[in-house]
Amino acid sequence: MIVVARRAVKNLTKAVSIWFAASAGIVAGAAQFALLAVAMGFGLTILIVLTLLDSVGLPSREEREEG
Repeated sequence: MIVVARRAVKNLTKAVSIWFAASAGIVAGAAQFALLAVAMGFGLTILIVLTLLDSVGLPSREEREEG
């Protein structure tokens, strides 16, 4: 579940992981293994980047306006 509170998005990587797993299952069920391999590469790269950005913690709008 993606939660938006005070203009901050929470649980985005969790929602992306669920959608990614569902789409990978559909592609694997259709026996499109080359497409699955490419999608897994792109999806994992995106998830890693989102996780790194989440751990770094980009400054909020209030913090940017103060300093």
